[in-house]
Amino acid sequence: MPCSWYCCIYRCCCCQCKSNADGLENGAGGNKSSGRQWDNYIDSRYDTLTGSLIVAWEESETCFEYIHRSLHILSISIPIILVETMMVLIFGLMFVFGFKYSNECPKQQLLIIYHLIGGGVGFFFWLWLMLRALRRRRLESGLEDDDDIDYDAHVADSSGGQRLKDNGIWFMELLAFIFIVIAFSMGNYWTWSIFWPAKDMTETQPIDWCNHSLYIFSLVSLGVIYVLVLFVILFTLSFIIFARYCARILIQE
Repeated sequence: MPCSWYCCIYRCCCCQCKSNADGLENGAGGNKSSGRQWDNYIDSRYDTLTGSLIVAWEESETCFEYIHRSLHILSISIPIILVETMMVLIFGLMFVFGFKYSNECPKQQLLIIYHLIGGGVGFFFWLWLMLRALRRRRLESGLEDDDDIDYDAHVADSSGGQRLKDNGIWFMELLAFIFIVIAFSMGNYWTWSIFWPAKDMTETQPIDWCNHSLYIFSLVSLGVIYVLVLFVILFTLSFIIFARYCARILIQE
């Protein structure tokens, strides 16, 4: 196994990799047990996120297939699951704030609708994605046994009925995602269109106010969502490009 493999994934020194390899191959008199130990040592490297992406690159015939496999691998990674968990919390709080302050933003009543409907749909959407990612992660790690959720089987050998079911779920997810994107865009407009409203009702302006707790939460939630989306984009692109670069090094070796 070339040392560049370890330098690429673990950024360790090549001479250290070589010494570890020699120690495992020649230690204990070069018996069969140390050979099996070395094989397990190598196989364990493929269990990492970058290793899985490199395997996906090596097994993919086209760039589209590589991106498809990579997105699946990244979708069940711990960072993405944490992002989905944060999304669940944010959209859940949006619904709570919208319900609690439903009559306390007369300057922009549509902002309440954004919190109630967008928050409710977004909560269940991200909760579904998070639970599905957790289940797929357990399946692929061998903690659960379910032949119906085998990724490669779905790609190559899924039946017509199962494929139709998967397409239906995918279509509903796409509709929910489009709805959330539209609601989020409108929420941006409704929030910024009344930037920093009065926090209390006055005699001269009885409807020109909005509860500051609700409004500040709206600003904070928008900012957090922007940061999380930017993180997901950078995380996905960096790992896909990095794995492709590592795979090229292996091919050259």
